Amino acid sequence: LSALQAAALNIDPSQARGDGLMQRVLENLQSDGEAGKQIHEDQQVAIDVVDRFFDSLNNNPRLTPIAKNQLHRLEIPVLKVLLQDEGFFDDGSNSVRAVMNRIAQLGAKGSRLSSAHQKRIEDLVRRIVEEFEDDTEIFDNVLNELNELVDRQNQLYKKNVERVAAAAEGVHKVEQAKGAVAKVLNDRLSQQVIPQAVYTLVEQGWQDLLNLVHIRHGEHSREWNDSLEVIDELLAYGNDPSHPLDMKTLLPRIQAGLKEVSGAQEAPLVVREQLKGFIEGARAGQFDAVEGAHFEVPESEDEKALRNVKKSKELKHWILRAKSIPVGTWLQFNRPDEETQYMRLVWIAKGYSKFVCVNHQGMKVVELGLFKFANYLKDAVIMPDPDYEMPIVNQGLDDMVKDVYDKLAFEASHDKVSGLAKRSEFCRAVREIMKQGERTAACSLLYIRFAPMLEDQQARLDPPFIKRVAETLKELATEGAVIGRLSHTDFAMFLVNDELDLINLRCSELLVELCQSDTDQKQPLLVAVGESRAQLGFNNPESMIRHAVRPIAEASQAHREAASEESEDGASQPSMPQSIVAEKVAIDESVATNTDLSTVRFDIFCQRAMRLAEDSVHEEQYELLCSEAGTGLSFEPENEDQARALDKWWVDTLVEKFTQGDPAWDGIDFLRVKLSGYAFQDDSFKDDLIELAEAGKLDARRIWFDVYDLAVVNNIHAAADMIKHLMIKGFRFCLDHFGTRRSPFPLLKLLPVDMIKIDEGYVEMLNDEDAEAVATDSLVELAHKVGKEVLASSVDSAICLQRMKKLQVDYVQGSTVADYELLNEAS
Repeated sequence: LSALQAAALNIDPSQARGDGLMQRVLENLQSDGEAGKQIHEDQQVAIDVVDRFFDSLNNNPRLTPIAKNQLHRLEIPVLKVLLQDEGFFDDGSNSVRAVMNRIAQLGAKGSRLSSAHQKRIEDLVRRIVEEFEDDTEIFDNVLNELNELVDRQNQLYKKNVERVAAAAEGVHKVEQAKGAVAKVLNDRLSQQVIPQAVYTLVEQGWQDLLNLVHIRHGEHSREWNDSLEVIDELLAYGNDPSHPLDMKTLLPRIQAGLKEVSGAQEAPLVVREQLKGFIEGARAGQFDAVEGAHFEVPESEDEKALRNVKKSKELKHWILRAKSIPVGTWLQFNRPDEETQYMRLVWIAKGYSKFVCVNHQGMKVVELGLFKFANYLKDAVIMPDPDYEMPIVNQGLDDMVKDVYDKLAFEASHDKVSGLAKRSEFCRAVREIMKQGERTAACSLLYIRFAPMLEDQQARLDPPFIKRVAETLKELATEGAVIGRLSHTDFAMFLVNDELDLINLRCSELLVELCQSDTDQKQPLLVAVGESRAQLGFNNPESMIRHAVRPIAEASQAHREAASEESEDGASQPSMPQSIVAEKVAIDESVATNTDLSTVRFDIFCQRAMRLAEDSVHEEQYELLCSEAGTGLSFEPENEDQARALDKWWVDTLVEKFTQGDPAWDGIDFLRVKLSGYAFQDDSFKDDLIELAEAGKLDARRIWFDVYDLAVVNNIHAAADMIKHLMIKGFRFCLDHFGTRRSPFPLLKLLPVDMIKIDEGYVEMLNDEDAEAVATDSLVELAHKVGKEVLASSVDSAICLQRMKKLQVDYVQGSTVADYELLNEAS
């Protein structure tokens, strides 16, 4: 390790490291003649943890390449510390962690250290690498020097922010003053005949004086009233020469005011001459008069809202969200085709008319009006980043956990033999492509089914054959294609391409050839290929699958009927064709899945969930699910429209049961229903729920929402805000499908949910006696680490129940607790 530590001094920042730490340690052992020496298992774990930790730092988008290189040079010292103390990564007060955090803080992307400070950090890193053995005192010393650099950086940042805020405040005050002055002048002078002298006085300096007085003292000050009184007195005298006018007091005030805005110069001659003529002529009822001009008043944010009612309604919730973001919040600025920029909100104008953000040096990045800021929040161009100030070591550890989660999610959603997506993941990926592409682009879904040559056999695909099918489909796949293994014998490929006919024909030819030539496959097979075509705007992969399967089923049925007829006639049974290539089926949006669920008859089932922890409050929950009448299968929406319709159907059903009462629902204190991620794409659904709860039509304290497919949400921070608002009313939330790509890991920390529900695929496997609970254990530990309770469904065996108790799962649901019961039949 000492040799590797010394070699770290010569790391080239421009060279990417492709070899892992374990490989470098082993190579170093061999080069030192230690080939027979083994690395202990605990040491291997430590090496792997450090390797993955520094990989996460290297992939951190918030660090400059220089900072990443400086941190990477500390890899071996960190490994040495971890080998001495296995609890190192849990010790937040450790000086080694603090040193890494300071280097990252100084090397954040967007910061610009001077060359002298940069050299000083390089020297400190070199000093650690050269001197560290096993005593962390060197880190303590270096930390003190790094703290000095951080303090200097903070002082510079504070100074720049104060300057930016003062400048913004000044500009804002000028704008406010101009508006206030224009309004009071319009009230007195606009659309009426006034003395020429008064108009000249305003134009030659008094308007500027009013602006200055407003900025300095405000519109409720004595100085402001005194300045307006000069104009009011002159106007009153012009209207009524008998009005008492104290010229000995008034003229010096005018003289002093004009001097103040003209750099101590005398009042313009024209002002003095016209005032003299006005005062003398007014006594005789003779003076020059003009029609007062209109002074332009800048439009306020409130006036903009009133002027553009439609836009104001669209942005209503985003305006409220903008106003709720406090000064000091770090934000992501995601401009199109540009790298994400991190900035901090440092100043908000009174009345929320302006928002100013700065970079790490405190230099202004952007200044936005309320409408623009709200628009940026709506479009996720600007997003709050609550974790930005998290220390880099904590970020690295979080990224390591995320990598583990992503690996589990991938394995859960992909077939182990072929490496292809399972059905739910295939459909999810297709929806993503459909959402991103042009609605009118042509797309094709090929459905591939392998069947035995002999009718009385069950299809059995051997692993080598499955892998060759996957390889064949991957070779045919064009950019953006999605390939899946939907069942043991069925595969699918989704394509968006201008040469669909050619690709699909080639696919059939290659698969037929594969069936004929593959000697590893013990059972002779034929292949059937069906195709459905649509445009991306159709956005319903499940429907495309059904349309592609239909011609395969019809062709197979026709063959069986022909075989049966010949058999009855005494003729020999015809041989099966080597392939069935069905004609393509074109689909358009007119045959999209029904979203008017009022026409669908649903049965409602419920299943009780039991709390395992005995030392906690007893609470029995009942999950409700609906199925189309007579099917007994849980209804799964196929696209966004249907998901939104199902969300509304559930709310309407709950309102009906709460308001009208239903004996079948008696005894259900807490119920859980499905809610799609699409419900959090806008605030209308949240507003409806709050309105129903406030009107007493829903008992929010009894309702849990199992939120699924939150991966579809564009702005997860906005979704978190919506959940918080609903939780205030009493609603509670459970994150569904945890452990899969339908529920990305960042949601666990960002969303204020009370509970997570492990995806059924993990738990179903644990009903078998020989299954391993490693993956499920990791998910439970992750959830508990961030303070969430855990629900496991599909607990359908005694051994699975015991495993859930051992894993300290909070709630279990399944046939070991209670079966699904019919709560309400379709009517």
